[in-house]
Amino acid sequence: MDNSDFCFYDTIICDIIILMKTSVKVRPRAKEEKIEEVKNGGLIISVKAEAKEGKANEAAVKALAKHFGVVQSRVRLISGARGKQKIFEIS
Repeated sequence: MDNSDFCFYDTIICDIIILMKTSVKVRPRAKEEKIEEVKNGGLIISVKAEAKEGKANEAAVKALAKHFGVVQSRVRLISGARGKQKIFEIS
């Protein structure tokens, strides 16, 4: 076999995916929307939306996407859908 016939680098496409999980406390019905970083590495997200029908969770997803510079589909709520303490995955 000739070396010019076998080059696997030409056909490999690599995507780098950075996966991050972050602990978040959501404060619904806030006067202003903001994200605060806390000492333990978590975040506090204040949103104007009410904590009804997932509206505050949706607002938190939008805020995290904007904060980390990713599209909303890259932010996923892993746990805490009904509580104030949540864990989000950002990829």
